[in-house]
Amino acid sequence: MVSLLLLVPLYAEEYEKVFVRPSDTQRSRSIVSKMTLEQKCRIIAGLPKTLGKEGFQEAGMVQDPNTLRGCPEFGIPNVYMADGPQGINNKININEGCTYYACGLSAAASFDRDAVLAMGDGLGLDARARGVGFLLGPGANIYRTALCGRNFEYFGEDPYLAGEVAVCYVKGVQSHGVIATIKHFAANNQEWDRFIVSSNIDERTLNEIYFPVYRKAVQEGGVGAVMTACGRLNDVPCAQNPYLLRQTLRSDWGFQGITMCDWQTVYSTLNGIRSGLDIEMPYPFSRDYERVKKLIDNGVLREEEIDEHCIHVLQTLSAFGLLDRPLKDTTVLKDNPYCHQKAYEAAVGGPVLLKNNGILPIRKSGKNRILLTGPYCDRIVAGGGSGWVLPLEGAYVTTYAGMQKLGKGYAVTKAENPDDVQLSSASAVVVEVGFSKKLESENHDHGFSLPMDQEELICRAVAKSDKVIVIVHSGCEVDMRAWGDKAAAIIYAWYGGEHTGRVLSEILSGKVSPSGRLPFTMWGSFENNPASLTYFSDKYITYSTRTRFVENPHVDYKEGIFLGYRGIDRFGKTPLYPFGYGLTYSSFEYSDLDVESGGDDVKVSFRLKNVGKCCAAEVAQVYVAPVNPSVPRPTRELKQFAKLRLSSGSSSTVTVTLPAEAFAHYDPNARGWVVDSGEYVIQVGASATDIRLEASVLK
Repeated sequence: MVSLLLLVPLYAEEYEKVFVRPSDTQRSRSIVSKMTLEQKCRIIAGLPKTLGKEGFQEAGMVQDPNTLRGCPEFGIPNVYMADGPQGINNKININEGCTYYACGLSAAASFDRDAVLAMGDGLGLDARARGVGFLLGPGANIYRTALCGRNFEYFGEDPYLAGEVAVCYVKGVQSHGVIATIKHFAANNQEWDRFIVSSNIDERTLNEIYFPVYRKAVQEGGVGAVMTACGRLNDVPCAQNPYLLRQTLRSDWGFQGITMCDWQTVYSTLNGIRSGLDIEMPYPFSRDYERVKKLIDNGVLREEEIDEHCIHVLQTLSAFGLLDRPLKDTTVLKDNPYCHQKAYEAAVGGPVLLKNNGILPIRKSGKNRILLTGPYCDRIVAGGGSGWVLPLEGAYVTTYAGMQKLGKGYAVTKAENPDDVQLSSASAVVVEVGFSKKLESENHDHGFSLPMDQEELICRAVAKSDKVIVIVHSGCEVDMRAWGDKAAAIIYAWYGGEHTGRVLSEILSGKVSPSGRLPFTMWGSFENNPASLTYFSDKYITYSTRTRFVENPHVDYKEGIFLGYRGIDRFGKTPLYPFGYGLTYSSFEYSDLDVESGGDDVKVSFRLKNVGKCCAAEVAQVYVAPVNPSVPRPTRELKQFAKLRLSSGSSSTVTVTLPAEAFAHYDPNARGWVVDSGEYVIQVGASATDIRLEASVLK
C-alpha cells in the first residue's frame, strides 16, 4: 500500500490566516530596542502582587490581577483580561453583570457555525464595551469522561467538531479587535489534581485527537493568544514545555501571537523563558526584574531571549489595534439588545432531545395542567469557576417565567416538593435538575450521578406519573439508570445562558423543534466508557475516597485515538446514546448520494427531505471510513457536517467538500500526516451509529 505524505501546514496554505503584519513586527522590534531590561520585564508578566491597593490607585489602574502590565513611556497600555468564555467576568465589572451566553458544550451541540459566530460577535462587543483587551476563551479541551469539572466550557469529544466551533468563536470575538485566548494547551482533561497531574499521551493521539482544535484555531481562526494547561504533558509542565510552545505552536503551526500560562503555573524563571512562554500570569512570580537580571548577569540567559517574548506581545497588541485606540469603546452599550439577540441565537439550537414517547411537544389546550419542579425550574443555572457569568439584572429567563409567557393554554404551576396528588394529576410534569456552579466547576471533578435529592425527586415523579419530562442542566453525561427508561421525555439543556427558560419553553410548547445533537458519546455508565479504565492514575485507590496521588501523579491515555465514538467498535462497547444523536419533532429522509473525486478534494452531495409534519432542522453528518488502513484506525471519523432547517415536505441538496486532511492519519515516524492510497467509504448519517448513505472513493 502506497502512502502519500502531506506536508505541513495541513489546515491552511501559507498560514494565510496569520494576523501579524510585517509592520507590526517592525514596530515592536523598534520599541523593544529602546527599552531597558526592567521595562521589558514589565510586559512579559502580570501585575506585581506587591503593588497593593494604593499602588493601583497611584497608577490610575483598576485593581485586577487579570492585567497585562503596560509601559506608558512607550505608549503601551495596561491591557485587561476577562474570564468568561460564556460572558465577560472580571474585576472591572464584577457587580455589573454581562450578557450570559450558552456554554461551550451547548455551542458545540448546536452543530451551527453561524450561531457560534454570532456568539463570538456578541462576546467581542461586550468586551469592547467594558475595556477588555483579552477574552480568556474559548476553552477547547477534549471531553474524555463525564467527570471533568470543566467539560461544560469545552466543545465535546470530536476534534473536527471542536475545531469548527473554535474557529467560528475566535473569528467572532476577534472581529471587534479583542484577542481571543484558546485554552488550555494541551490535554487538560480532568480537574482533579490539575496542577500536578501529567497527561501521558503518545504523539499520534496528541496530533489526531487533542491538538487539532488548537491547530485549527491558529491556522484558520488566526487566534491571538494561547493559554497553556495547568498540569504536565508527558511529565513536562505545559507552561515550560518547548515541545508544545516552540516546536508545535511556533515551528509546526506558524503561530505568531502570544502564549501565556494558566494562573500560577510557572515554576522556573529559566525554563519558563526558554520554553517559549511569553507571559506569566497573574503575577511575576518567576519573572520579576531582579530574578531575570541575575540570570543575564551570570550569563545563563541572554537579553535577546527576553526581547523575543516582548516582540511577540507587542506585535500582537499592535495587530489588534490595542496600541492605537482606547480599550473601551464608549459607543457600545453594556446592556446591548444586539448581544442579547446573539445570545438567543447561540442558545436555541443547543438543547438535545434524547427521548420522546410522544408527550412532546405539549400542545396548547385548556386542559393543560403543567407542573414544574426541581431545583432549576425557577432559578439561574450556570457552571462555575472562570466559566461562571453574572447575568445582567432582569435578563435571565427561567423555565417557569418562560412557560408563563406562553399564555392561555399553558396553565403552569411550580412546586419545590410536589406531593403525590400534584404529580399524578398533572397533564405533564417537568422536572428540571442538574449540577450547579458549586458542583460543576474548575479545580475539581464531580461524580457521575446527580445529587441524591434530585435523583429521588425524579424517581418519585416517574413512579406517580407516566408524563414526566426530565430536563438536565449539565456539561456531561449523568447516571440515568434509575429513571431513564421510565421518563416520558428527556432533554439535555446544558447551561443555556440567559435565554435558558425562553428556549426551553419554546421547545416544550413546540414553537421551536429541538435541533441539538450530542457532542459526546453517552455510555450509560461511567465504567462503560473505555477511557474510564485509565482516567485515574494507578496511584489512586478510589475516586470515592478522594485519595490523592502518592508520587508522580499521571494518567496514561491508553485508549489512544479510540476515544468516544471512535472506540465503539474497537472495544466492543454499546453506547446509551451515540455521538451526533438527537431527536426533533419531525423526520428526515436521505437520498441521492454522489461522491466526486477531483485532485486532493472529494465533493460529497446528497439530498435531504423533511418527511415529517413540522418545520425542523437536521444535522447531516459526513464520516470517512478507511477500508484497509495501513495502521489501526477508527471505523469512521466525522469530517464534515451541515445543519439545515426545512419546512414540512421540502427538500434540499447538501454539498460539502472533504479536503485531503479528511483522509489522513498522523505518522509519528515522519512527523507528518499521511494519506493511504486505497478505498475509503464516505458515510452520511444522523449520528455516529445511524448511517443512512454510503459510497466508495479511491485515493
